[in-house]
This record gives sequence, structure tokens and C-alpha cells, in this order.
Amino acid sequence: MNYLLKQIGILLVVGLAISGNCIGQSSSIITGGIKMLTGHVKSSEKAVKEATDIVIATFIKLGFPGSDSDGADFYEQAQIQVFSALKGTLSGNVQVSYSVQAMPGKDQESAPASGVQYLMFMQKLGPTEYEIKKLMPATEANVSAIKALIAGASAH
Repeated sequence: MNYLLKQIGILLVVGLAISGNCIGQSSSIITGGIKMLTGHVKSSEKAVKEATDIVIATFIKLGFPGSDSDGADFYEQAQIQVFSALKGTLSGNVQVSYSVQAMPGKDQESAPASGVQYLMFMQKLGPTEYEIKKLMPATEANVSAIKALIAGASAH
């Protein structure tokens, strides 16, 4: 009987790891019906100004989390599929990294989901290296607002 329970426990842990619900991964945080995502404390204006690229994309691979010294989970080897570039020239599939604030509290963030379209504010780190600094759902309203900010920033 103990052997059977141990085997079931191992299968449960393996199943959770495969589905992405690993221990140490940020849990889903919802405040007022809104998920807090990477970079949610950074204003859109500042994110537009600092980003080398802003794209509408989905995650193909969410990457592998590792702990960072500031209480964040840092994901590496993630991959996105770019549908549209609002700033910059990124296209196709791109390997990226990003962090998710994991410490409990008002700044805690949720890990993104696969297959969901996001506005991604990217910082180019090297020839083929990009880090996502801010994520937002790619709603029609958000895309319009970011396009207006980009147009306003380029006019200055």
C-alpha cells in the first residue's frame, strides 16, 4: 500500500511539473479581476520610452524559472511567436527571458500563459537576446493606447 501511495505521489509531482505548476513558480494573482503581469509597476509611458522593441506575441514556450536575488523568478529559454511589431522589427519566433515578482504582496506578479496574445515591451541585450520588461494583455484598447504613446514619443 505504501509503495502504491509513493508511486501516485511521484506521478502527481511529475504531472504538476509538466503542466507548469512547479513549486517555486509564481501563483496566479488576481486583484480586482486583473492579473498582475511582468512589469506592472512600470508605467506604459516609461515602458514605451525604454523598450527597443514592442510586439504583439504569444508564448510558445514559457521557459524555466530560477530564483533571483530580489525575490523574482527569472525565466530563461522562453520562446515567443511575434504577430506584429509596433516598435522595432522583430518577427517570427524569438527566444526571450523575463522575470516575475514572486514575493507575496502588492507587487506580486503572475506568470504569463501560453497561447494568450500579449503586448511585450522588450529590451535587446545582444544580437539575438531579448528580455521582456513589461507585459500587457493585447486588448484592442491597450494596443490603441500603446500605438498612441509610440506616435507621441516619436513626434518628440
